[in-house]
Amino acid sequence: MFHPFATFSKTSDRESWGVLSSLEEKRPIVSAIIQKAEEVLPAPVPQLTAGQFMEFVRNGNRSRYEADYFARRMNLSALVFAEGIEHKGRFIDKIIDYIWALLGEPTWCVPAHIYVGGDKRYVQDPLPTTEYEIVDLFAAETGVFMAMILEIMSDDLAAVSPNLVKRIKLEVIRRVIVPTESNLSRYGWSHGTNNWTPWICSNLLWTANTVFADDPSRFDAYVRPLMPSVDHYYDAYPEDGCCDEGPGYWNLSPPKFFLFMEGLYRASDGAVSCFNDLKFKNMCAYIVDAWVHRNKNVHFADNGGRHTLNTGLLRAMSERAGVPQGIALADMLDDCTTIFPKPHSAILPPLFDLFTKRRPDLSLPQRSFKVYPKTQQLFVKHDGLFIAIKGGHNHESHNHNDVGQFVIAKNGRFIVLDLGSATYDKKTFSKQRYENYPQSGLSHNPLVFNDIPQEAGNGHASLFEVDGDENAFTCRLEISGCYPASIGLLSYYRTLTYDGHVLKVQDEWKASALLKPTMTLLHEMPEPSFNCALPKTTDPFPINDAWLQSNWGDMLYRTIIAASEATEGTVTLVFPL
Repeated sequence: MFHPFATFSKTSDRESWGVLSSLEEKRPIVSAIIQKAEEVLPAPVPQLTAGQFMEFVRNGNRSRYEADYFARRMNLSALVFAEGIEHKGRFIDKIIDYIWALLGEPTWCVPAHIYVGGDKRYVQDPLPTTEYEIVDLFAAETGVFMAMILEIMSDDLAAVSPNLVKRIKLEVIRRVIVPTESNLSRYGWSHGTNNWTPWICSNLLWTANTVFADDPSRFDAYVRPLMPSVDHYYDAYPEDGCCDEGPGYWNLSPPKFFLFMEGLYRASDGAVSCFNDLKFKNMCAYIVDAWVHRNKNVHFADNGGRHTLNTGLLRAMSERAGVPQGIALADMLDDCTTIFPKPHSAILPPLFDLFTKRRPDLSLPQRSFKVYPKTQQLFVKHDGLFIAIKGGHNHESHNHNDVGQFVIAKNGRFIVLDLGSATYDKKTFSKQRYENYPQSGLSHNPLVFNDIPQEAGNGHASLFEVDGDENAFTCRLEISGCYPASIGLLSYYRTLTYDGHVLKVQDEWKASALLKPTMTLLHEMPEPSFNCALPKTTDPFPINDAWLQSNWGDMLYRTIIAASEATEGTVTLVFPL
């Protein structure tokens, strides 16, 4: 039988919370928390209007509502943590104002997910249904947010208003527990097909742990139906541990799975565990391989290139898995940023940030060579040089049409880059997804033929062969099946060869019709850092999207290489490194 388990100390426990500000390794995050809380304290609670909510259905904009929705939660988390650290009472009333505002929201679901329950009748209604509570990613996130506030602050809140404490518990049970307790299969995420499953289920488990602390039988009965959903996610996850959703979504996938398994581990007194599984260890190690430099990671799929990892979760997960390089990465990231809180992680992951300990005796390897054979990805690091190559297919979760894409960086500066994702809108997860430039084949560096790029679907790399190590290697792919059959492409081999000094990229193709190939390379430097015998043009590539700007600034550069029309040909690039 699973039983409620111990989590984090109450803020009234000064032996736990009171020492944080005196710990050298915690001073950056403590300083960021107090600074944020002091900024929030005199400001009004951000308002959420019906007009903002309706924009998603009316014009596809999801950003305006979500900006204030997430600001409420991030502001509240800063206030809660600041009060826990100081425990002087100066943030309590503002905390209650924010809790009151969240309790008054008509739904904890965001507009873009309003029909996640599977009932498409509501897609044309710009306001949420009142027939049942919709439990999406962020309703579940809000549920655990409120539950963990109860977990750590119930004594302080009850000293002001016992009624508030009772209401928080009742609202959490009503909004997220009862709907999933009574009809779990209503929700598509319960089928275990992507990161939604562990993300939501982990939040639900930790929420139930708090609200059913005095009802172990109901806790046990609630947790057990969640387990098959998470098992399906884990079984479907690639055996090599690679996250095909990209490093940005890794943060919202394996660590969320870890949170669920950590809950089961504690609730079963260690009897239920996957921490020694090779797959779990590989899932943990992947993010280290995909890390480029300080606060930058590679940008495959719907990914932002800047650090948003919850380092405490990474550290805790790596300790359970026995992956010391994951702990070292967490420590390094704590040294180069004081981001607090991270997006979509208002309270539970930051608690791990605060209460996990660093390991200064560990360091990141400067050279590594990792092949993910199932997912077909290669990551190479060689004393500041980073090379990544992606095979796979074009039907991945958060897919970009990018089979054959390669990325090169040196000392954190991208010689060839992948844009990652732009700001999400209504097109992003619709049939119009590939009208967005960053997701389309046009923004990636495999060849485009007669202005026709790769297409979404089951097209995959029929060959992905790797030989060598970080000092010298060859990677060969065959990717013709990723293009529309109508263009008559018979074969397309991309071969990348590194000899320790130079990376050579050679594309060889044959077709049954005349094709004119072009290649697009995006880079940070004004001049391309490669040699090519074919004609090429380089122009500034202004960045106007807010999310892309947060990763790349206002300007990148784009080089287009054009070959002559033919039925076969070769395009060769040489990068002195």
